[in-house]
Amino acid sequence: MASKRKLTKYNPCWCGSGQFYRDCHMDIDKASKNDRLKVAHEKYAGEWGVSSSHLADQGCYEWSAAQLDAYCPKRILDIGCGTGEGLMALIRRFPEASIISLEENLTCMESAKKLLNDNQIECEIIPRYDFIPTGKERYEIKVKSSLLLKSDLARVTIVEGDVLLDDQELRGWLINLPSIDAITVWLMGTHLLRKYCKNVSNLHLSSSGQYRLAVQNGIYELADQILKPGGLLQIIDRGEPLASDYLLHDCIDAHKDQASVTSLQVQTPTYRLYSESARSDSKHMETTLGTSGENRELTELAIISVTSIKPE
Repeated sequence: MASKRKLTKYNPCWCGSGQFYRDCHMDIDKASKNDRLKVAHEKYAGEWGVSSSHLADQGCYEWSAAQLDAYCPKRILDIGCGTGEGLMALIRRFPEASIISLEENLTCMESAKKLLNDNQIECEIIPRYDFIPTGKERYEIKVKSSLLLKSDLARVTIVEGDVLLDDQELRGWLINLPSIDAITVWLMGTHLLRKYCKNVSNLHLSSSGQYRLAVQNGIYELADQILKPGGLLQIIDRGEPLASDYLLHDCIDAHKDQASVTSLQVQTPTYRLYSESARSDSKHMETTLGTSGENRELTELAIISVTSIKPE
């Protein structure tokens, strides 16, 4: 691994990502200890803003929302609002719906609120976290208690929250809400310092892919608690087109394994082709392995939607 001190911006990053140092850890490494997490949040939000705009231009968010047409959800819990393009697609598709979104990146929350407000959609955010540096990269999240209990819900309410944290106030608040019709988990990703969060150190997260799977595992269990009977959980990832029975069943088996501790019933996935942004400042896809454990060279890319239903 290269020394951080010797790197120039066009060297490969020390983390092994394959990106130039300039496009990966450089800005975070140069920030002070107190500013590193803020810089990491801003970097992720900026990169995801580029990628999500590219996905939106291809109709990926509209397609994702259309997969819920048969259910016409009126109350939606969204996990990971990103910069707001997914929320916009849900509101356009289901104009009568109210949405609560959980997001751990305050920069993303603010970007999403601006996008929705600019489109005349009522949106409020509820910040709840203090971030305490505990080392050069490491940090701890402290929850500001009781803020949820004092807040009125807007048409779209974005709550600073993380399903991986032991956040009993958030979990209790979600459980006591009126039953949720649908939970959406679209294109989950995270910033470069996420693995250094003390609150989730027991999960030993070393990559965005591991983070994504951990979040999805937690959401399957939460969905079993808060979805109404007949409600659905929709997980969308980027990956290889499910163009053969082998790939289709590999995907289904992976989600059935995640759902095995719940009552949810995994349905047949759907997918559509898309292209990645060519810009270096975008957030590129990181594949999640299926049950086969294979990591093949991908010649085509797909947005894959997996829906699981809570029995009546």
